[in-house]
Amino acid sequence: HGYDSNSGDPVDTALVSSNDVSIYDSAALQIELLAASPLTVSTGSAVTVIMTVTNSGKGGAIGVAPSVLAVLNSGSGNAMLAPGSWPEPSLNTITANSAVYFTWTYSASAPGTIWFSGNAAGYNEANSVTITAGAVWSNNVLIQAPASLAASISGMPAQVSIGQIVDVYVTVTNNGTAEAEYVTLVTPSAGTNLVPLTGPDPVSASIAGGGSQVFAYTYSANAAGTVSLTSLVKGYDINSKVTKTATASSNSIVIQAPPVLSASLSAVPLTFRTNEDVVTVYMTVSNQGTAAADNVV
Repeated sequence: HGYDSNSGDPVDTALVSSNDVSIYDSAALQIELLAASPLTVSTGSAVTVIMTVTNSGKGGAIGVAPSVLAVLNSGSGNAMLAPGSWPEPSLNTITANSAVYFTWTYSASAPGTIWFSGNAAGYNEANSVTITAGAVWSNNVLIQAPASLAASISGMPAQVSIGQIVDVYVTVTNNGTAEAEYVTLVTPSAGTNLVPLTGPDPVSASIAGGGSQVFAYTYSANAAGTVSLTSLVKGYDINSKVTKTATASSNSIVIQAPPVLSASLSAVPLTFRTNEDVVTVYMTVSNQGTAAADNVV
């Protein structure tokens, strides 16, 4: 629309149309969560990582796939991707206002603290333009050296007579960093020579990494001989629940038959004169036991 410059009369163009313009709904990708679990594991245990990718746009996203995850650490911690654990299907379609989940399985391979990082990308369904979800970081995972049990047995006193009491102490040490839970013992045995009376005290225990626990017993010496107590210790790694065991033997314990005294008398000379000769009397004391008899009078 305009005006003639001479006459001032209005002038108009003919009605025309533009080219077509397509208006489409766009997708918007975002990683809502990158979660690793469990929070504490022992080396050799599995770590599961789940990436939640959402589409908050109004259009669909096609061919959505996660990146390779980076394993980051503090110190020497590490985890290896388990064979065949790459998320399937590798390409996903995410409709508007929905989500998909990608899952990896790693194996904890070295003690320390680790976390994971990754992103995702796909295509806008309407125009095939690449769209991305920015990188995020997961929570931390603490990897511990697994529980490792060792045990020793001490019996005291090391020499007793039949019928006496022997105190027995089993010391269990956890040489790992993960806690050993529900640690119990098979009652130490030395055949019939030593008979258990009390114990164990305590019945069971949890032992922190680098820690130890003493279990106490009392025994009665039942038969003569030189013996050694043996036992089996069992517990569980608190993270993996794998059974951990250790065996132990004690020092030698000498059990002796108690002293059995007998005596005999002899006098010399066999004949003597009244009020003139001296008679000497000898007492011979013998010990028929194996334990020494002290201070015999």
